[in-house]
Amino acid sequence: MIYHYTTLQTANSILNNYRQSEDKDNIVFWASSIYMMNDPTEMQYGWDVLIETLCGYEDANDVPADIRLSNFMKETEKSPFSKVFEEHFYNEDKTVFVISFSKEKDYLPMWSTYGENGNGICLCFDEKFFHTKNEMMIVFPALSTLYLGQSNNDESTMKALGEIIGQEYKFYLEGTKSFLEKTQTIGTMIPIVSACIKDSAFAYENEKRVVAMPHNINESICFRTSVKGNLVPFVKIPIPIKSLKEIIVGPGIQTENVKRGLQLFLHSCEVKIPLSLSCVPYREI
Repeated sequence: MIYHYTTLQTANSILNNYRQSEDKDNIVFWASSIYMMNDPTEMQYGWDVLIETLCGYEDANDVPADIRLSNFMKETEKSPFSKVFEEHFYNEDKTVFVISFSKEKDYLPMWSTYGENGNGICLCFDEKFFHTKNEMMIVFPALSTLYLGQSNNDESTMKALGEIIGQEYKFYLEGTKSFLEKTQTIGTMIPIVSACIKDSAFAYENEKRVVAMPHNINESICFRTSVKGNLVPFVKIPIPIKSLKEIIVGPGIQTENVKRGLQLFLHSCEVKIPLSLSCVPYREI
């Protein structure tokens, strides 16, 4: 099980959109651009981890030194071109979008950070029902986030990243291996790797992410305004309604009125999802 902490307003929007939609098999989440995440160093970490991962792949496959992408990256980061290369990543054609979940159920730090300081909602999902079939984009369901310096990182994420990098590397080796192909290949790898890495300061989140890369950004991208007034790019990702197994009411809003309101709302959506109250002893002062 994985858990999505959010505000009551956002949960209402997700479920209300489902109620009004003709698609009764899925609820729709908004996956935000990785460039708008709360850890601004993810891109640099992705660069460093990609170099390390590429070296491992190149050694295992005896890639000649003069065409190794890891050597190209090491030379690039020490040249004036590195700034241009970094700007290339921010081109929307290379944007990766993510939905964040946690492995921690009814967890006070998550309520405080993402659940409106305890006044929000936790949506509980069984990730085995998540699917990757999407005509508009490539979707990687529920990859565990890797935290720098942590010894207990999920090996399945490293394996998945290794497979993605290996596939892209094969395409590169079959091509002309030109300067442009090198930048394009790395430009594809970097956002995907960065989407799975965070600073160890965020390890308490014990995060899993649904990662998506659109085939054609112009056909998929939407925009919303954040609370702080920023314009945030996002794409819509369907998640099977059958994967939503429980809704937990935050510890700061545990009133019968809230629970009754949610029950009536779920009934109007014609879905049967158990409602429970948070067990966290918490009072906002």
